[in-house]
Amino acid sequence: MWSPETLLVAAVADCYVLSFRAVARASRLDWEGLDVEVEGVLDRADGRTRFVRFDITAKLALMRESDAPRASAVMETAKRSCLITNSLNGECVLRPRITVGMAEAAN
Repeated sequence: MWSPETLLVAAVADCYVLSFRAVARASRLDWEGLDVEVEGVLDRADGRTRFVRFDITAKLALMRESDAPRASAVMETAKRSCLITNSLNGECVLRPRITVGMAEAAN
C-alpha cells in the first residue's frame, strides 16, 4: 500500500523527469538514460513533523562527453521548472551525476 508521503516523494521524482525531458528536447540535448531517486527528509518544528528537504539524485547518461556542460545546465533548469518542487516549502537539492554511456548511469 502506498502512503501519501511516498506518493509525494514519487511526484517530485516524476516531475523532475518530465521537466528534464521537456528542457532537454527544447535544448536539443542528446542523452541515453536518466535515473532519478528522491529522498524526503523529515524534521519536527513547532510541534509538527514536516518535509524540510528533498534530495534529488539524478544520474544522466550522455552519448558524448562534450555535451556535459550543456547537460548540467539542462539538469538545473529542469529542477527550477518543476511545478511540484516549486510548490513545496521544503528545500529541493539537486545532486547531478553525469556519465558517458548507458551502462555507467545505471551504477
